[in-house]
This record gives sequence, structure tokens and C-alpha cells, in this order.
Amino acid sequence: MNPTDELYAAYYGNNGQVNMPGITVTQGAPDPENLGALPLIGEVGSSFQNANSMLGKGIDVSGSAYFGLTDTITWRTNATASYLIRLQQDIDGTINRFDGSLGGCNWTSCSGAPRFRASWQNTLDFADTTSVTLTAYYTSGYSSTASDAGGTYKDCEASAAAGQLVTYPDSGRAVQCHGPSTFNLDGHAETKIADGKFTLYADVMNILDGKPKYDPNAAYGIYNFNAAWRARSSWAATSASARR
Repeated sequence: MNPTDELYAAYYGNNGQVNMPGITVTQGAPDPENLGALPLIGEVGSSFQNANSMLGKGIDVSGSAYFGLTDTITWRTNATASYLIRLQQDIDGTINRFDGSLGGCNWTSCSGAPRFRASWQNTLDFADTTSVTLTAYYTSGYSSTASDAGGTYKDCEASAAAGQLVTYPDSGRAVQCHGPSTFNLDGHAETKIADGKFTLYADVMNILDGKPKYDPNAAYGIYNFNAAWRARSSWAATSASARR
């Protein structure tokens, strides 16, 4: 273990005798120029203690269904959702809680741990030849506080006073206490040609062309938006693949 101030005080204040429960101290080599002096601490031993721990609790659900609308048209739907109940880190008895906030910055570069995330995908298939798919994504908002970056969990005023949040220079008040939610919609279409030997497909990301929402605290304030959850720029891609 690493020596603490308390251990140093016990060792040098009691002529090398340390009477702390569960700890043994071995003296180092004597100073050859001053053999009567108390040697420096050589080694410190102690039993292993599980002082640090992480806890994560949440709920994940998913469901899917398949419907034959006509003889040639089918509808496939699939939804997934997750709810983060609790996420925390115990460091030497100090609890840093992150669920529903911008923490933990040490794990996610201050992109946060939103409580709720969901996706819903729907596909229409026409005669097993052509299909169109829409996928929606949602991520809930979060408190801008980060307890492992100097802030106080879900206490905007205390976090602003500690310098964890971006503040107005004239008042010291936080510019933003709550990060925004995000919604995104992607599209995919494909069709088989040449008796199914080739498949042409196209993808359109961020169909609604949603722009990143202002978030001055995310990612240490580098981008002024949350790069992990932001909506992507709208673009399309087309390609073809050959069936083996």
C-alpha cells in the first residue's frame, strides 16, 4: 500500500514503531553516514481491502413483431429501450453518482449517462424484393453536473460555484443546468435486381436534418455540444452488392 500522512506521523513520531491495525512497516537500510538515525520506511504491508467499487443498475427491454399486411407486403417492427436506475463509483468511501448526469467524466470524457435511451425500427418489405426501413433513436436529457469533475450530483448552484459548469462572468450563475435530449431518424432502402443476383441499397442518415443542441458543459466545453448524443449531419449513400 502507499504510505499515508497518518502512517508517516506514526512511524517518525514513535521511533519507527507503527501500531496501526492490519499494517506492518519494515525499515529500510540504515544511513551509512549516520547509523544511529532512524532509517527511512522500507516497505509497508497491509491486507487487501476492496475500498473502491462500481455499481450499475438498470432495466433493458426489447420487443419485435411481424405482420403480413397483404400477400406480398409485410411489416417488421423492433423496439429496444433501456432505463438507467443507478450508476455510481465508490472511491475510499466517497460516492460519486452519475446516473442522469454529465458524469462520469473519467469514463466518458464528460458525455454523460442519460437515464433513458430507446430505438424503434420499422421495415416494409414488398414481395421479398424491395424493402424500406426507418429507425428512430431517442436519448433523454441529463443534469449538467458531474460529481467526478468537481461538481455536486444534480446540484447546479454548487457545481457552478465549484467551477465545474460554465457560468456567466457577471453573476457566476450557470449558463445551463440541464443537457438537452436528442432525437434522430435514419432511413434505409434496398432492392434486388437481375433475379436477385445484385442488391442496390441507399442510406439516408438524420432524415430530419436535426442540428446539435447547445450544450456548453459537455465534453469539457470543447465543442459546445455533446458529440456522443448529437444528431448527425444529413447525408445519403448508395451502393450495390452481388449475391454469392
